[in-house]
Amino acid sequence: MSKFANVTMIAMLMSALPITASASTITWDGGGSGNVWTTGGNWSDDNAPSAGNAYVVSGAVTVESPDSTTVTFNGDSLTLNSGSTLRLFRTNGGSYFENNRTFASLSLNGATVRYDSSNGSIGHIINGPVSFSGTNTFNGVNGNFTNRLTFTGALSGTGTLNVTRSTTGTARAVRLTSAVNVSGLSTDWSVTGAGSSDVMELELQNLGWGGGDLALNNFSLLTLSNTGAYMQSTSDVTMTSSAAINLGSVSTSLTIDNFTLNGHFIDHGVYTTADLTAFGFGGTFSGSGTLIIRATPTPAALPAGLMLMLGVVGRRRR
Repeated sequence: MSKFANVTMIAMLMSALPITASASTITWDGGGSGNVWTTGGNWSDDNAPSAGNAYVVSGAVTVESPDSTTVTFNGDSLTLNSGSTLRLFRTNGGSYFENNRTFASLSLNGATVRYDSSNGSIGHIINGPVSFSGTNTFNGVNGNFTNRLTFTGALSGTGTLNVTRSTTGTARAVRLTSAVNVSGLSTDWSVTGAGSSDVMELELQNLGWGGGDLALNNFSLLTLSNTGAYMQSTSDVTMTSSAAINLGSVSTSLTIDNFTLNGHFIDHGVYTTADLTAFGFGGTFSGSGTLIIRATPTPAALPAGLMLMLGVVGRRRR
């Protein structure tokens, strides 16, 4: 076969191969009317989000979800960078109901998620994987009504997650459902309420908050809703005197590395709510479960092989 024939055959084979196009990056320019993400004029290509495109929001701008009960962001991904706000909104003048907001991929890099309604109790559900970097904030704002933000997909990333709320209203909660996978999440959490009647709750229906530490600040509440073992053995927990922990059912346990209660370091051990209350350091404890503060391994508890290695090192130093 001639060289020309070889080249021709190779060209024909290559032309038959599928061509995979990379996603185009579309940025927010806010040129449309209002801040709703389905308004084409708000994006650099002047079109509503669509498959095959990655969407990026930067700067001190607010992007709003459409005022509907079920909404899907149609782009391949949505990224909100430092200073930007994602507002999850729904008009409501009646009883509590929940709204679904679905993303193929949502990335928060130093952004704020604000969840609220015009008038009435509301719940906003974020479906799909969410990744974090930097310091991100979840802020529940909604007059005198109940307001919840729920995650159902895998959470991953680093940084700090601040869970806050407005100064008026009844229940405010950020909730991780039992389907949430936090194996790739190493963020620290900081939960802060606004007053004795304005508590901010972190509810874990899954079995943990990831690999980071947890700060339960003033008027915050940690609720363990799963009847299993929460293994946070590398996490430190700090708690103020006005914060609260609900340890769930009798079969629920929370294992952590260190626990500081209102400035007092609590020694390792297994504690019931009665035990924790008896310290007299403040904080409110409820539920029938247990808090396990793991013991730091002592030399006698180290594996025999490691003990032998330490012995060899010791002899060599002599």
